[in-house]
Amino acid sequence: MTFTIEPFVNDGALRLVLDLATINDYTGRTPEPAELAAYVPTTKFSVFAVAGAVRLAADSDATLTDKVTRTLTGLRVGTRYDVIFQVRGSGVAQVWKAVAGGVTRTFTPPTSATPGSYIVTFTATTTTHDLVFSLNALPTGATSLLLSWLKVTPDNTTLSLTRSDFNGTKPVRPPAGGFDMAGGRFAYADTEHALTGNVAYTALVQHPGGSTQIETVNLNVTGLWSTSFIAPPLLPRLGTSVEIVETYEATSATSSVTHNVIGRSDPLVAIGFQRLRAGTMKLWAKDYAHAQAIVKTAGRGQVLQWRQPDYPGLDMYFTTGDVSVQPYDERTGTRRWFVLTPYTEVLSPASNQLGTAVWNMERSSNRNATFFDSLNEFPTFLNLMIGPGNDPL
Repeated sequence: MTFTIEPFVNDGALRLVLDLATINDYTGRTPEPAELAAYVPTTKFSVFAVAGAVRLAADSDATLTDKVTRTLTGLRVGTRYDVIFQVRGSGVAQVWKAVAGGVTRTFTPPTSATPGSYIVTFTATTTTHDLVFSLNALPTGATSLLLSWLKVTPDNTTLSLTRSDFNGTKPVRPPAGGFDMAGGRFAYADTEHALTGNVAYTALVQHPGGSTQIETVNLNVTGLWSTSFIAPPLLPRLGTSVEIVETYEATSATSSVTHNVIGRSDPLVAIGFQRLRAGTMKLWAKDYAHAQAIVKTAGRGQVLQWRQPDYPGLDMYFTTGDVSVQPYDERTGTRRWFVLTPYTEVLSPASNQLGTAVWNMERSSNRNATFFDSLNEFPTFLNLMIGPGNDPL
């Protein structure tokens, strides 16, 4: 299982990839020696690399006990696994069989250029099981199996994800449909992490039958970002970058109530908590278009988030008041502007995310070649704006 982080600096996001599946895809490349070493043959079999496949070759005098074995490791007891492989035959057409976890699948691989795909499903009883390829009948001549990819996928897993950084330890906001572990994999762009210090993620994976596993990954993001980001956390791609926050003023009003009673020298006080911050921010804009982009973000009618790389713990969720745009007095060659806005800090909104910071028209066109293809995946314009639930790339 792998759990990785990749920074998307321009978007202020960290892309997380958690892969529970064992995947070997040889299509279009020659397998590495270490990949070949995973397949252990008996004397009448040989294993070697060809372009785009692992070749499992049987001699013409191979017996039914001759085989090629690969050990599957890191399995969870009680979890159901799908072993999917894509093969085509070479030489004499022959019936083969694949056995995984005591479950047998017989098949006759096509000898044409078009491979066949086959699946063996089993429930793990130990943390390791052997995957065995062998012949199902005595060969009528030398034959071989071209294995172009192999995927071992746990079934029906669920996931919860937690982030820890200078802003505290909080659940990661899931996409609209929740974290999707279909195929044993998910990819997700998180936009609510701190932009400085160490950012750590903990994934709790729940397998069928009640077994669990915990995976962690962390990255020190100090120095990766030099600008702030203001965005709706539910639709982060509708935000904008802010290169400089020129002034910041914050007051945490008290909720205590003081009563000055006639005839007493001391007041009666109902002690309360300090409220969240409220104040004003002055945001530098490189030109009028940038100032308008900031105003548009502030006017989304949603709770916003501010993420900045300079002061640990200064980040916040907030709402804006009346927003004003003004030019600077200095008559520079390029006129500079600033946006002045009052703000009130609020709690993080509880809803799921409706889109990602990294989904845009360019990535939409890369995902679907035509508008018709895009329409098949996204039936409404709103669906297209939100984008795919987990992996926008």
